Amino acid sequence: MATLKRVRVTWTGAGVVGPGVSTFYFVSSATGFPADLQTFFQAIKAALPSSVTVTVPNSGDTIDEATGDLFGVWTDAGGSTTVGTSSTLFAGGVGMRIRWITAGVHRGRRVKGSTFIAPMQSASFSTDGTPDPGSVTLLQNAASALVSSSAGDQVIWSRPQPVPGNDGESNPVLSALVPDATSWLRSRRT
Repeated sequence: MATLKRVRVTWTGAGVVGPGVSTFYFVSSATGFPADLQTFFQAIKAALPSSVTVTVPNSGDTIDEATGDLFGVWTDAGGSTTVGTSSTLFAGGVGMRIRWITAGVHRGRRVKGSTFIAPMQSASFSTDGTPDPGSVTLLQNAASALVSSSAGDQVIWSRPQPVPGNDGESNPVLSALVPDATSWLRSRRT
């Protein structure tokens, strides 16, 4: 049975509607990943409103990759909080998306994941509402650095289906892509 470490990064503050969470998965042998996630959020804090706090935990659940059942708990050093540093206006629930790329195919589909970064400061967008090139570069560089620092330990988990033979599986994140497109949230589930 393969186990995964699940990290639920919480978002709080003005502009965050409902329970804000970004979920990441790492292989069971991974260490140091809370510090890697903290470095990622520190790298993008200039694009976040000063009213937003992002908290990377030092512990979380381990889950069975095939079934999704809780298996235990992990602990590691390096998690902390990041507070956005932008004092400019923002639109609640509007931001950008990071697409996590794998080489995996599961149930006939390419395995990809997404993390939504929202809300973001208004200065992150051009006058036509699309992301400012500097903001795309900021997120792209931070996401690429996270992929590099996790060295194959970050994975995208495909959830199991209630049909026999459709177990869950994980695939390592190989790269990240930040589309030059505005994203908005209906849900933070990633």
